[in-house]
Amino acid sequence: MYIQSNGEIVLQVSSDVATSTDAYDDYTPQSGDKIHLISFDGEAAFTLNSVVKLVWDYGGSEEIAYATKGSTAGMQFEYFIGTGDGTKKIALVCSNGESGTIVMSGRAKLRIT
Repeated sequence: MYIQSNGEIVLQVSSDVATSTDAYDDYTPQSGDKIHLISFDGEAAFTLNSVVKLVWDYGGSEEIAYATKGSTAGMQFEYFIGTGDGTKKIALVCSNGESGTIVMSGRAKLRIT
């Protein structure tokens, strides 16, 4: 995770993801912060059980805010995800449900208001 000079948060993952595991980057917004997804890129094998996803409340009740299989490049939009409470995490997750290691990557840009 890094914060750009304009205050936008970038979550980024690029990894060899082992069988039945996740690689992720997360951020915990402060209480009252409103989280908006403004761009998304995902790259995963075109397989039935691999996905790059943005998950709200990662490790908790987990709500998928956006997900892709295969390749999605440069999706630009503004999508409200949720309001922080100081404990819920927003996470970019590369999830490999296949039997073998695959290379996966993703990038999500968030605006916090």
